[in-house]
Amino acid sequence: MIIYEVYIMLNSSKYKKYPDLIDLFSTEGYSSRFCREFADTFIENAKKVDDADIVNAMTFYCFSGDLSTAERYLEMVNVKKLNAEERFEFGCTALNIYGRSGDWRSGVEFRDENVSFLEKYARKQKDPEPLVKLYLALSLIDCAQQKYGRAYRLINTFKPRNRNDVLFLQVLITVIYICAKAGDESQLSDATCAAYRYLEKCNTFEYTWSRDYLIKKIEAARIGMF
Repeated sequence: MIIYEVYIMLNSSKYKKYPDLIDLFSTEGYSSRFCREFADTFIENAKKVDDADIVNAMTFYCFSGDLSTAERYLEMVNVKKLNAEERFEFGCTALNIYGRSGDWRSGVEFRDENVSFLEKYARKQKDPEPLVKLYLALSLIDCAQQKYGRAYRLINTFKPRNRNDVLFLQVLITVIYICAKAGDESQLSDATCAAYRYLEKCNTFEYTWSRDYLIKKIEAARIGMF
């Protein structure tokens, strides 16, 4: 789950030295203030910058909706300095940024250069989550190319693992987005209802803001925004 992954990352030994930053995320989520504080602490004002921190910053900005800043950090990353897990996260977020911004040419070029590694990495993991994340990101590139049928088929086979599977809810939200972009009003209505029905089943969230964040994502997807 996207939110869960951030929780794990922020509670790693490295970031535990910054309790104010963790508290800020716990209360505000992907707010512009949190993203700015993270970037200032680990990139802009850091004596030595870790490329993994740049990946995290671009991911946070992507989830906040600030795609221009996310892309600026994307261009700063030295992929050769990333381990396999970091490179995978970088790849998925890069595809998200290109897909959401509609820059399908850059997205297709990046996909073609990196999809072999991304798929091999995802399929090696016991947890199916990396593969779901990858296909969600790839579907956004197809959507940006107006290949809506292919985008839908990429993610249509995924099923929830439990009643609190936020990643599956992200699948449902992406389906809403695809339907909105395709202009399919009937499917859009059905997809929106399906997302809200599943959200109602979810009764455990890491943060108090998680439910409102997901509702905003559903409503944004309904009008073709992500």
